[in-house]
Amino acid sequence: MNTKYVKVGQIVTGLYPKHGRMNVLRRFHGVVLAKAKASNGPYITVQEEEGRIRSYLANKCVGRVEVAS
Repeated sequence: MNTKYVKVGQIVTGLYPKHGRMNVLRRFHGVVLAKAKASNGPYITVQEEEGRIRSYLANKCVGRVEVAS
């Protein structure tokens, strides 16, 4: 995933490894609250429809992250 094209406030959908390290993928869908760069790479913070707030590292996202306006 390239965070350059993701903007705060956009709705994103993608796949991420369960617990950040497993071979089982989970789908995330929600509004981007923040994007930043950490020591281990760029990440986005997403508030999902259920109200959970999660951070996703760009290099761990599998496939393409769909962006809706």
